[in-house]
Amino acid sequence: MNHLSEAARKFMDKSDEERIQACRRKIFMVMPEFMKTYDMVSDLLAAERLDSNIGLVIVGPPGAGKTTLGKKIAEVFEDSPHGKVLYIDLANYAEDMDLRAILHRALGVVKTPRNPYATYDNVHEAWRLIREKNIRGVVLDETHDLGRAVSARRGNANLTALRSFSNSDYGLTMIIIGIQKLYEVLAPDTQLTSRYTIRRVTIEEWKSDSELLANFLTGFVSHLPLKKESIVDGVDFMASVVRLRGNTRAITDLLRACAIEAIRNGQECITLKLFETMHAALLGALSEDDIMLESDTGGGPAQSTQAALKQRRAKSGKRKRSPKAANIPAAQDTSSDISS
Repeated sequence: MNHLSEAARKFMDKSDEERIQACRRKIFMVMPEFMKTYDMVSDLLAAERLDSNIGLVIVGPPGAGKTTLGKKIAEVFEDSPHGKVLYIDLANYAEDMDLRAILHRALGVVKTPRNPYATYDNVHEAWRLIREKNIRGVVLDETHDLGRAVSARRGNANLTALRSFSNSDYGLTMIIIGIQKLYEVLAPDTQLTSRYTIRRVTIEEWKSDSELLANFLTGFVSHLPLKKESIVDGVDFMASVVRLRGNTRAITDLLRACAIEAIRNGQECITLKLFETMHAALLGALSEDDIMLESDTGGGPAQSTQAALKQRRAKSGKRKRSPKAANIPAAQDTSSDISS
């Protein structure tokens, strides 16, 4: 069982159903980008508070594990000697994108709406709570959603609020996370862009010839309690993985599905054939727009997958899903259980 991690070995004397359930458990992979990010956050939290504190921006494609990273930062620095880090997912406030109110609510500020000085009092209460709770930093996930403000006035107010959080009164280290669009959202405020160009982490899409991807796949599969070793770092296997467009969440979900199937059919390892078979089977729940087009791959298994998908739809009578309404923003990923 040398191919398994210590955690996975604990399940090897269990029943098949218990091993299958173990394949579904949360698995966190420590990646180099994570360690680099933790070091940056540690330095920023330890720095003396200034009139304008430097922030950190984390950008990556959907499904890359940004949310996992954000939550892990808050968890790791929960008992930091420099202070705590608060995690806020802005996707939960898409219909009420008032950034200052969102932070105040997370801090526990009690609103006093009938007080003519409510806004002023709420700000001072927020300052007090930050110091009382020893909050040193805030992670804002899905920060690109600030671009969904209902008006230009509200949008400008949100950017001003974001800037003020890192000023001396709030004294916070702001860690903002989003997709590439985040830079466009920050662009109108030159002061903000200057604060978020010094420290940044960019999570790149996986490359088929990457040693990092090979280590990631091998490491993740070692946590799946299979009796035989899965060779997932071969050139062909990694090329097939990369066809998922670098979406780490999709990759790990597919590997889990493969492991479960390998237990059920007695194969007890993940092969390239099983990976591509399961990929094709799971595509039935998606539209062709959600899948790689043939032109994206230059041929190969993805093309045969597209053909198989069309054949299945023709036989079953299923029709392609209607496109989403133009005025409804495409949903962004809000969670991932491992790194990217």
